[in-house]
Amino acid sequence: MSFIYANESELAAIKQDLASGESPLVPEARALSRRAEATLEQGPWSVTSTDEMAPSGDPHDYCSMAPDWWPDPDNPDGPWIWRDGELNPGSARETCRCLQDMAAAITDLGTDFYILGNHAYARRAAMLLRRWFLDTATVMHPNLAYGQGIPGVCDGRSDGIIDAACLLGVVQVAKYLEGTPYWSPRNQDGLLEWFRVYNDWLISSAYGKEEARRNDLHATFYLAQVIAYAIFTDYEAALNSLFEHYRSFVIPSQLQPDGSCPAELSRANSFSCAMNNLDGHAIICELAYQRGVDLYNWTSLEDLGFRHALEFMLPYIRNPETWPYPQAAEYTPGWSLALHLGALRLDQADWQELLVNQPPGNPTLIGPVRLTHPLL
Repeated sequence: MSFIYANESELAAIKQDLASGESPLVPEARALSRRAEATLEQGPWSVTSTDEMAPSGDPHDYCSMAPDWWPDPDNPDGPWIWRDGELNPGSARETCRCLQDMAAAITDLGTDFYILGNHAYARRAAMLLRRWFLDTATVMHPNLAYGQGIPGVCDGRSDGIIDAACLLGVVQVAKYLEGTPYWSPRNQDGLLEWFRVYNDWLISSAYGKEEARRNDLHATFYLAQVIAYAIFTDYEAALNSLFEHYRSFVIPSQLQPDGSCPAELSRANSFSCAMNNLDGHAIICELAYQRGVDLYNWTSLEDLGFRHALEFMLPYIRNPETWPYPQAAEYTPGWSLALHLGALRLDQADWQELLVNQPPGNPTLIGPVRLTHPLL
């Protein structure tokens, strides 16, 4: 069976190591099981289960609000204004929380089932998938046209696409469930169609096209989504052009010769933004690696690539207190997906040793990767 972030032999090795009881992943596996067990008492979630309504008036349309926009104190009834790095509690929306919670629960439940064999978790994951993506009464329309709207400014915008980066783990779980008694071929066909339509929207909509041409983490996680969903829906013909977009646009538009990303360094929370962006790059590189394309080692004619971006961040991962750019919110880099994958795929033992000293994140096993990005 073909998976999205791993191959079957890698997953089989993880299962065997965990079964022996001596794997270094045992603590993470136990934590995964605790999280999966907790989700049995949560949800179920759907886009229609809240009192919030998208501007369209359709309860099946997802909607959220920009998290760092605020009422203008000089014009309280006018358009909201941007305050970078300052999260507005009044912008929090239940629909957005439901999306994030649903994706996290499905990822934990399905991964625990596949790696550790708990069938009750598979049954629960399948039910949650049907409720959000398939059931007529509760299905979400496959677009984010009303994501991260701003009062007085817009009903939605391209930035909202990053809200659904949490679905990167969901498509892997769908592959884990395929062929089980809990997930029928009809279920799988329905989910594949949902993601085909959603990916078409990502590629062809004005918001998607805008997100694709940015020079920051939004473009990175946009491309990670498009690649992952193309793989999930067997749209293999698109992959070469998507990998080329990473090489010809994403890398040169984001990185300076020293490996820094100015668009993230200018943010109010530049350290956390830079690390998040680097994790997105790692996801893209791993998706390509699993298809025989090496973006980890690739460099442009200007000698730019993933390795250089990671090497720029390494001194600050080692010594966070030396970070010379803005970081308004308290932040300590924890277990890093980009560092883990970089050490693994670029064969850097000293980077692996550095990982040992990082505080734990919120790990979920997906293939050989402990995906800890908060969006996953």
